Amino acid sequence: MSCMSWLEVRKKVLTRLSTCLPLGALVVIPVLTESYGCIYVLIGLPVTTLAAYLIDVCDVRKSKIINDWFSLLGRICLYTASVQALSHAVKVMSHGTGLDILEHIFHQSTNLVISSAVIVLVTILFIFGLERSSLLRQLITLSTLSVIFLLLYFSINLNDSSFVDKKKQALQDGWSQIIFICGVLVSSFTGIGLVKGQVDSVRKYSETTVTVILLCLIMYCAVATSLCMLDTNSVYSLNDNVPLLKLFNLREMWRTEVLIYCLMVSGLSLSLPEIMSSAVASVVGLASHACVIPVLFARESIFTNTHFHAILLISCASLVLNIFCACDQLVYLASSIVLLNALVSCTYLIFGKYLSLYRSTSKLVLFSNP
Repeated sequence: MSCMSWLEVRKKVLTRLSTCLPLGALVVIPVLTESYGCIYVLIGLPVTTLAAYLIDVCDVRKSKIINDWFSLLGRICLYTASVQALSHAVKVMSHGTGLDILEHIFHQSTNLVISSAVIVLVTILFIFGLERSSLLRQLITLSTLSVIFLLLYFSINLNDSSFVDKKKQALQDGWSQIIFICGVLVSSFTGIGLVKGQVDSVRKYSETTVTVILLCLIMYCAVATSLCMLDTNSVYSLNDNVPLLKLFNLREMWRTEVLIYCLMVSGLSLSLPEIMSSAVASVVGLASHACVIPVLFARESIFTNTHFHAILLISCASLVLNIFCACDQLVYLASSIVLLNALVSCTYLIFGKYLSLYRSTSKLVLFSNP
């Protein structure tokens, strides 16, 4: 592989992983690990990555309008889930000091106030024209990889013979949970673009595909292995009051804990513009076709030269979801939206194909029997 082709592959990989890595490592996997156990997530991750890749490679031609609608809903859900995860991380890092005053001022929980403030801040940044750059994607990926390898480093130093026994027991008793976890992970990752997007030549596309598959397998298995080993050795407490991020709470190593939370905050903060940009593009695409959303949302503001109305629409929807939905509910909702999108798209294609075939057959019958 030449230097230029490798740089192109690297850019392609960073583009795709910049969104799915923070969501996978810092949002989706902790939610599933907390609910169903680390061993099940570890078993389901390799299957998930390959299934997500096959879904994207064998992607059928969908109705653009239907696909844009479902993509918009899924991205708003995942965007809100990332905001909530970020607010949890900020609260844990502060240990409650200085943030309790927010609860007294607004008479709402601290997490709700912080997450709402993050949504408003991202909205203001986008209204005034936040640019997407390759540097942003690299920062996202590198900060998330740092979290993963820190966890992996400490898990390697923890040895427990019961780990293998737990894995064997999970294979015997928990296939239904493994299948459910695989479904949620596949739906979440394919919904945000895990390995989507082809390049010009077949050779470059194959190189990109292999690189993405290897990186995804290594990264997700590293996260799951770390969580499993930490769970086995009881490094973190299951009685923590912070339900989403308690998996990363290494109490005996406070310096490492602070470093991990700092990297988590940076990774999630940098991933928010990526998801927001995709959601804005979906709104603009739907508005340009005048599909329920007025054409006004596809136009740029004359004052800011940004899609002001589309950004406000997404922010308002995120604020509503942030108030009424928890993070795990948002992850499951986003996964259901992706599955529903696939079901509707397949139904649309089947009816479109066979209805046209039925009409052509009817015309032939009419012409043959005057």
